[in-house]
Amino acid sequence: MRSLATFSLAVLLLGIGIIVSTAGERHASVELAESLCLGCPHGDANLTEPAQGGTNLTARIRDLTPDAEYELRWYSAAYCGGTATTIESFKGNSAGQATVNTHLDVTLDEVKSIGIVFGGEVQNCGTFVQ
Repeated sequence: MRSLATFSLAVLLLGIGIIVSTAGERHASVELAESLCLGCPHGDANLTEPAQGGTNLTARIRDLTPDAEYELRWYSAAYCGGTATTIESFKGNSAGQATVNTHLDVTLDEVKSIGIVFGGEVQNCGTFVQ
């Protein structure tokens, strides 16, 4: 009887821990729409703010020039305004696609928009919806 009570308590605490850890996450997403610039890179990006801090970013980008050097930047204001911070440099694969997965040492609220940069110029920009 005592072991059943101990087991039940352990299961209850584990369930509460799972609920608390997932309840702390916040999300934001953006579509880097193809219609904004025909022939420009496009795709989508998702932010997740885990309970442990910082922000996880996943971006999937298409219509890149294979082997050309691009940058992904986050901005402190909507529409790629404010201060720009380079997240990562990357190249498109032979199919013109790339995926960027990284951790940012900022909160989700600080990242207002994201841009794909080629040759120093923003090729596409999206503002996060939270």
